[in-house]
Formats: sequence, structure tokens, C-alpha cells
Amino acid sequence: MDGRLLLQIAASIVPTQIALIDEEKRWTYEELLRESSYIAHALQHVQRGETVAILLTNRVEYAAVLLACWQLGVVAMPVNTRLKEAELHTLFADAACVVTEARYAHITPQECTVMIEQITRMSYDDERPYEQAFTLLTSGSTRAPKKVEIFHEQFAGYIFAHQEAPDGTDRGVYLQTVPLFHITGLTSLWNALYSGRTVVLQEGFDAVRWVNAVHTYSVTHSFVVPTMLYDVLTQPLQALHTLTHLTYGGAPMPITIIERAIAALPHVSFSNAYGLTETTATIAALTPDDHRIDGDEKKRARLRSVGKPLADVDIRICRDGNVCAPYEVGVIEVQTARLNRYAGERVQQWFVTHDEGYMDEDGYLFLTGRSQDVIVRGGENIAAHEVEQALLQLPGIVQAAVVGVEHARWGEEVAAMVVSTEELDAQHVQQTLKAELASFKVPQHIIFVQKLPLHATGKVDKRQIIGIFNEQKGKSE
Repeated sequence: MDGRLLLQIAASIVPTQIALIDEEKRWTYEELLRESSYIAHALQHVQRGETVAILLTNRVEYAAVLLACWQLGVVAMPVNTRLKEAELHTLFADAACVVTEARYAHITPQECTVMIEQITRMSYDDERPYEQAFTLLTSGSTRAPKKVEIFHEQFAGYIFAHQEAPDGTDRGVYLQTVPLFHITGLTSLWNALYSGRTVVLQEGFDAVRWVNAVHTYSVTHSFVVPTMLYDVLTQPLQALHTLTHLTYGGAPMPITIIERAIAALPHVSFSNAYGLTETTATIAALTPDDHRIDGDEKKRARLRSVGKPLADVDIRICRDGNVCAPYEVGVIEVQTARLNRYAGERVQQWFVTHDEGYMDEDGYLFLTGRSQDVIVRGGENIAAHEVEQALLQLPGIVQAAVVGVEHARWGEEVAAMVVSTEELDAQHVQQTLKAELASFKVPQHIIFVQKLPLHATGKVDKRQIIGIFNEQKGKSE
């Protein structure tokens, strides 16, 4: 079982149905398979087991590139299009080839780049199966983004277990705005395609465009992160009358936003999905029924949770080597056959997420925080250490501590406390960092101090730093 076989199954049942739509093209299922063979022809020089980096926006060719990679036994490495040139070149060094589009031609290595606009219509029919499907990059509480190796057994197995193949009936339309370099984007796309749902691909999110797309294409399903839902609720909602299912995740959802959404869109079934790249996406879910409150205060309180573990997942909460009792806060650990591995490492029996939380007496999982070295801004994971290292490269800065502080729209924003031997101002530091880091990683708040607050052990006290930023925020409001 692999991702390509799932698409072939769907195409054999609904070959002439529209599979993908972007701003310029519409492809049926059979056209998608045919186009993927053209890309396979262009990539046939890449050896089985080697890596192809994919630097593309959300467009119909993205799915075709994935299919081509899997036909050739090549590992697909989707790359964040928002990374800076230096960050991209580090990733490209590990790839045998880069597939990209014209807008990125100036930052890709000319000797091993395939331009999607220049693919010739010559097919390639040979197959070279290989067990690994993807290498995805994740930023955690580590010194650099980690590479996660995702295998067809886990990826395709997850899709096959949670979706039904098409049967010729109308399965609706899925609006894909989440980038395809995220595990959520990839699993959402393949869930929709395998089930026979037409997928509308949007490049980037804009609330007006999103609402217009729902109206134009009679969208029935979509996925949003909290900041997206926040923006959607500012738009005329009568245009969303075709929407039947809306899943959210990627960051903590403020209860005020989801309650507004439930009230404003009573015809929509809401779900909350909690997952990680390392677990091939969703491990716990708050179901549509959980969102039907009907005056039940217990159910209302559970809107703050991420639901219950899926059937193929075990979750435990641990603290100091012991499993926690209900309502006792600890670190969330996961066991599932869908666990993937970091490059060069073995799969762990129990994966330590570094998220903290607790479970209630009925098994609902509540998140209370996460390692302070991971900041989630609008669904993007940011490694605090990476930002700290960029700050320390600036003249005059000798110490830096980066944390996430709560924000109503983005969930969290990046904040930095720095010790400097020179007189610097926050705006200058931010402008300098923008040349080195993706914009969403640049600290929005910077405080200059003579020394960082420390624990008795000598470690930086990030909880105290967060408190200082929150106190400043309270005074400014």
C-alpha cells in the first residue's frame, strides 16, 4: 500500500471527475495520473532512494510531483516556500534534484533543477517502488529543524484506515489552503483525493478569497488554523451556506472563537484535530458531536480540549517517570503504529511530544502548554533556539532568550529578551533579522536587559520571561 496506489484506486472509479482545481487549471483524476507520468520522465535520472526537494506553492502540479516521486521510488521532500535563501540552500544540499516553479528559479541550483513550467509531454511507465514516501522538516525544541522520515506504510495506511474510496456519489469539494509542505496539508489533500472529493487549491490564505472560493466552488469541507477562523468570522457568512464540515487545528483554539463559529455557522459540523508530523498527523480529535453543546456545561468545558485519542493511538501523561492520574498535568506521550522516525534514529516505543497537558476522567485530552522552546504562531512551529542563534550573530548581543507570548489572533507571537553591550533599538534588530530569518520567526517584541532571569541551577527562567512580557502587555492595554 502506498500513496500512489490510493490515487490509482480513486482514478479507476471516477476517472473523469475533477480531482484538482487551482487558479489556472482543472485536472480530472485520469489527467492527474497522466501528468504525473510526464514529471516522472523529467525525473527519471534520480536514483531510487534519493531525495527530490519540492519548492512549489499550492498548485495542481504538486500532487503530480508526489505521484512521480513515488513511481520512481524517490523520497519527496516538500520545502517551506517562506524560508530564506540560505535556509533553502542548506536543504537543497541533501537533494539529488529540486522541482520548482519560475518564481523561485533564481534561488535554486541550476544544475539539478526541474522547472514545472518546462515539463515535456513525454510519459514514463516504469515503476521503482521504495518504502519511504517523504522527508518532512519539523521545528521543535531542538537546535535545528529535524528531518522526519515518513513511510508509505504509515502515510497510506492512515489514509486507508480513515477514508472510504469513492463510490460514484457526490463526495463534495474540499478547499485546500494549508501549505503542502506541512503534514496536515499532505494528509488533508490525500484524504480528499482518495475519497473522491474535488480539491480546490489556494495559494496562501486570505479571508475574502477563502469565503469567495467557498461560494464559487460550492465548497463542503475545509481545514483552518485558529487565526484563519478568526479572520473568516469577520466576513459575510451567508456565502458559506454550502459548507458542511470544518476541521481546525495546528494551534490552540481560543474558546471564544470556536463558540462564535458554532453560533454563526449552525449548519457546519466542526472537528478539532490534534497531531504531529512524527505521528503522521491526527492522534486525537474533538468530534462534531462534541461541538453540539445544547446547554451542557461539561461539553462546553471540553471545547478547550483536543478530544479523545483515535482508535489506533494510545496516549499517556507522564511526570517524573510516572503516569499521571486524571487532571494531573504532565508531558504527553504517544504510542501508535503510525510513529515515524527522525533521520538517523530509531522509532521510539513511546514518543515524547514535549506538549504538556492532562486527561479528564473520560479520556479527553487538554493541552496546558508545551516546551517553551517551541513557539506556534498561526500554525507555524518556530524553534526558539534558531531565533536565539540568529540574535547572537548580531553585533553587541551577548545573550538572548526567545519565548512565545499569547496573542488573540496568532495564538502566540515571538518575543525576545536580550543582553547587549551596545545601544540597540528593537526596530533595527528586527530589520536585520529579516535578512536571515523567515518573517514569521522575527520577534515582534524585544526587551533589552542587563541580565537574563535565571533559575537557581543557572538555567534561563523562561517562565519568568513570559511573565514579564505578559505584565508589559497588561500595562499597555
